[in-house]
Amino acid sequence: MNRKMIRFGENIRILRNKKGWTQEQLANEVHVARQTVSAWEKKVSYPDINILARLHEIFEVTADELIFGKMPYEYQDVPMQDIIYGQEEIIRSIKKKGFYDILEEDIQEFFPIIYLRFPRIMGIVLELHELGYQICSVYSNGFSIYFSTDEEAEKFSGVLYDMIDAIMHDNVKRTILTYSEKVQDRVDEVEIKVLQETHKLIFDDEMEHMYYWVDKYDRIRGYGKTVKECKVQAKEQACDIYTIMHE
Repeated sequence: MNRKMIRFGENIRILRNKKGWTQEQLANEVHVARQTVSAWEKKVSYPDINILARLHEIFEVTADELIFGKMPYEYQDVPMQDIIYGQEEIIRSIKKKGFYDILEEDIQEFFPIIYLRFPRIMGIVLELHELGYQICSVYSNGFSIYFSTDEEAEKFSGVLYDMIDAIMHDNVKRTILTYSEKVQDRVDEVEIKVLQETHKLIFDDEMEHMYYWVDKYDRIRGYGKTVKECKVQAKEQACDIYTIMHE
């Protein structure tokens, strides 16, 4: 029996574009967050049966067609490249005052040349706050912002572009880099602490290891309290060429 290919994410994007809707508009129709629609289209998650039934009503296609069908491109009224790269481009479309969610994927669409990791996004949020923008909430993958005037909303994309451009060219004059470095330092501290705690839980609850051994490619293959323990591990792993190191 042949397995059917799940095309739900692609189909939702095509059908959404046919109606000329953004992810936000579709999310409002089915009472979910925009991030949820984004996750569907990225094939990260799928809706429950109740939402699937609502999508079937909205788009007038069967559940089977939604999940497994290959929607013809005639369904939509926009060029295929717009479907692939995302019609909404929310940052460029911000022109009016109001509340907006700005997520990592939006920033990536807006400025695809550079990938912004968590510390850089937090740096952007902190500098926006310093510039007087009203940040409503901060997420691990973005933030929400409220523009009190149309003029403020219109200027936002230019301000954001300048920020990311400063990051790309390592403009040390921008406070965003200082903020980003501070966040990165904290992330590194936490990451190292978690690594140490995990290491201790896996290898020893009470004592620090005194030795570790590496293979001929300098990859760490194990830890031990004694040289003999390391040798036993190397033998168990059938590793003939190795070096025992002292911590």
